[in-house]
Amino acid sequence: MPWLVRKIAQRKWLNPEGLPEDAVGADPITGDLRTGHNRLSLWTCDDPANDAQINEIATALGTRRDRADPIDLAWVASEQLERAGIELEKTPGDTLLADMAEHHVDLIRVDQARLSVVASVFAHAIKHEHRYKRIGAKKLRNLLATAVGNGRFSLAQLTEK
Repeated sequence: MPWLVRKIAQRKWLNPEGLPEDAVGADPITGDLRTGHNRLSLWTCDDPANDAQINEIATALGTRRDRADPIDLAWVASEQLERAGIELEKTPGDTLLADMAEHHVDLIRVDQARLSVVASVFAHAIKHEHRYKRIGAKKLRNLLATAVGNGRFSLAQLTEK
């Protein structure tokens, strides 16, 4: 079963300020689940419990960031969203790692009802199943340095910061 991975800010999901504990706040929805052209970008992996796969996604995301700040990643089973009628489309990921670009999908035709389902599925995964992981800044820098050292991309391709 493929898993769908998204960069999040875990504190927004775990501590909905001023809301009941089981509520999904507007901040994680409008921030972490921000869409473009009614699409939501996600990464795929076979086993998120495998640190190597999560590290690969963090590295792919890290190649397009201005700074090597910590990255929080959360994952849900693709079938949960597909059962809810949410469609997936394989699209190339925005990363300097050519071999990781193929591990990207978009949720397509996302409307308010579908986005609410996505938010609920992610909230449950994060709050009740602890399906998230933080990649610290030092770890991310090491992952990026290893990728450069292995010739996967050039340091000159990164932003100055």
